[in-house]
Amino acid sequence: MRAAVLFVCAVLLAAAPCNALQSMQQRGALPHGGSYVLDPDPTIGAAAIDLWFRAPGAGYDNDAPGISRLAATAAAAAPLASGKSLVELVHSTGGVFSIDVYPDIVGIGAVVPSSAARRVVAAMTAAYFAPTIDDASVKTAQRDAAVLAVQQRYSADQTLHDLLFKQIFSSGPAHYPPLPDSVSALTKIPTTDIQAFASAPFAPITRF
Repeated sequence: MRAAVLFVCAVLLAAAPCNALQSMQQRGALPHGGSYVLDPDPTIGAAAIDLWFRAPGAGYDNDAPGISRLAATAAAAAPLASGKSLVELVHSTGGVFSIDVYPDIVGIGAVVPSSAARRVVAAMTAAYFAPTIDDASVKTAQRDAAVLAVQQRYSADQTLHDLLFKQIFSSGPAHYPPLPDSVSALTKIPTTDIQAFASAPFAPITRF
């Protein structure tokens, strides 16, 4: 499966004229596949940077609900060449980091000061195009996902949403929730499986 990569490096003013924004927007293809969108706005001192991947939340065999969340979080928590993880770098700039996982797509986002945009783009691509996931980063990801799974149990809207999708879709990624309703289901996924999954949607940029 090809991974779709999207960069959005800007924060736009809603009040700006539509035709002006369209004329400033730049689109293109990355050297090894995927695409990017750049929306500059010189009036704002912040940058929003997002990566989007086509990656099934329950794995390519739909046998490991939560694996996409674990892989995305572990890649962000693993130390980079600088010694800092992607999350640590973003937070050190005063920025905000986020991960959004859906049945068939995962998004990684950061909002940082414009002065830190280049460093964060470099760190984000290093973290996800050449992930160095290890046992420590997987444990961090499992703890993070476990907290989200417990919170999810108390969300009536999320519970109803997942049950509805399970009924509507008899098979495929949408049949499975992005996070399982059992913490044990998260902890039983081995590091090797998470590493293998991450090497499919994230690492092989040459396969795009």
